[in-house]
Amino acid sequence: QVNVFFVNYRGHPFMQSLWENKSMQRLLAFTWSLSVLLSLDISPDLGELFELVPLPSEAYRNKLVTILLLDTLFSALVEYGVRQFLE
Repeated sequence: QVNVFFVNYRGHPFMQSLWENKSMQRLLAFTWSLSVLLSLDISPDLGELFELVPLPSEAYRNKLVTILLLDTLFSALVEYGVRQFLE
């Protein structure tokens, strides 16, 4: 959901640009970082706080984090390409 919001946020002329809206920038960065941190299962206490079940293996954890990173990258690239094509 964070990637979708980040990629689809248009900014001007209807809203403040994401790069001008520092609080929104920080919120998105924090939420995305928390997602990666929880996916890496670095802090079991943090996972327990969010009532998450531990991931079954390290290979599964690595695959999940890779998918998160690739989803972010490809979402941004596709949105950029479509905007360039349509404008």
